[in-house]
Amino acid sequence: RIKFRMLCGQYIQLHKQIYHNNQSNNNDSNILGLIDFDCSPKEILINAIDEATHLCELKYGKAPYVNIKNVSNIKIAYIPDQLYYIFFEIIKNSMVATCEYHSNTDELPEINTVIVGNNNTDDITIKISDCGGGISNENIEKIWYYSYTTQNNDEYDKLSEFELNTIEPKISGFGYGLPLS
Repeated sequence: RIKFRMLCGQYIQLHKQIYHNNQSNNNDSNILGLIDFDCSPKEILINAIDEATHLCELKYGKAPYVNIKNVSNIKIAYIPDQLYYIFFEIIKNSMVATCEYHSNTDELPEINTVIVGNNNTDDITIKISDCGGGISNENIEKIWYYSYTTQNNDEYDKLSEFELNTIEPKISGFGYGLPLS
């Protein structure tokens, strides 16, 4: 389903570029369909951090600082929306884990990210590390299954529709983030 959506999106964007850009001079030569051949992982990571920070502050009243070390300032050919989704889910999970693991402290440890690569090759490594307590060995194999979550959803299962509308927002625990990313 995801592949089908991406192929349809690519077709639609290519169609727009071919038929609509011929009529205007607003042609970005670095983007072909959905693919940005000058995609900056750092810029996309910053946007994902901003959104995840906002959600985390709404839920917990605080959010850990995310330190970005962009060693090579690399640009890659990638689909920016897909990269954003991957970054957002992983950063959000790191923030939730950090906030919950360190719930009894005012100061939260920072989340560290490192982006390294080479503009002359297709090799890139992106590392995101936190102090959120980790995932137990018994659950590590399950994290890529759809609908699997380490969050306790019992409190939500027992609430009426009215009660669900009056409680704080739920930002994690749906079980779709990592498998889709």
